[in-house]
Amino acid sequence: VKLPTFFNQCFGGTYKIGYKPSIFSGINWTDPIAYNANPATIETALEAVVGGVGAGNVAVTGASNGYNVQIEYQGDLAGKMITGLFFDGTGLFGHGVGGALYMIQQGRN
Repeated sequence: VKLPTFFNQCFGGTYKIGYKPSIFSGINWTDPIAYNANPATIETALEAVVGGVGAGNVAVTGASNGYNVQIEYQGDLAGKMITGLFFDGTGLFGHGVGGALYMIQQGRN
């Protein structure tokens, strides 16, 4: 699965990304991530989710300021059906703040 994370006009704050590995599990959230975190920081946060993604199973690429980054499952998660990622932007502030996660491609084995 390949996903661009969010598009926002914020001045500060934090957000969280939640990972739900199956329809039978709850959502496991990252620790708060700075609004302008670089892709490496976002990737580390996702890999550290307890009961979640795991090291080496996600690649985050994109702009160094944290905008319009893409999250791609790889390693043990490549080509697997994943229930999803979730976005919590309640810690963000600014003018017209918003965010979303959009699936743009289903991965294959």
